[in-house]
Amino acid sequence: ASGDRMVSALSANGEVVVRALNSSALIREMQKMHSTTPLPTVALGQGMVCSLLLASGRQTGVERFQLQVRGDGPLGMVTSIADGTGAVRAYCGNPQYPGTDMVEAIGGGTIAVLRSHPDPDWGGTYQGIVEIQHSRIPEDVAWYLDKSEQVRSAVAA
Repeated sequence: ASGDRMVSALSANGEVVVRALNSSALIREMQKMHSTTPLPTVALGQGMVCSLLLASGRQTGVERFQLQVRGDGPLGMVTSIADGTGAVRAYCGNPQYPGTDMVEAIGGGTIAVLRSHPDPDWGGTYQGIVEIQHSRIPEDVAWYLDKSEQVRSAVAA
């Protein structure tokens, strides 16, 4: 969205990557499109930001990341899909959920990341799944990265 931007930095030894994303306009646009109440707005915004961070640094626009927070709470599943061009979309099961507690809204379940690439030599779609540990999307994405992809990470959104 207009005014939003992502910046990246790499440590001198190449072992640490830092990415930051200003996504205020994107989240305002999503809130208007879906008419979400505050908690679903936060959950969808966090999902969108996490998907964009996962997709950044990949082959430009080719590889796609789908993040699914498959919680059993009243918010329902939160899904966001992003690619390396910065295109992103998201939805959740209950966009007008009136609650204020994210842990309660998400509940237990699994978090899944589906990576897809159009090149048939790439092997199609890869899916990694881990149990939800925190019922907070950024922390559970970091958990996923550690347990499924063996990438130690800190994620905030």
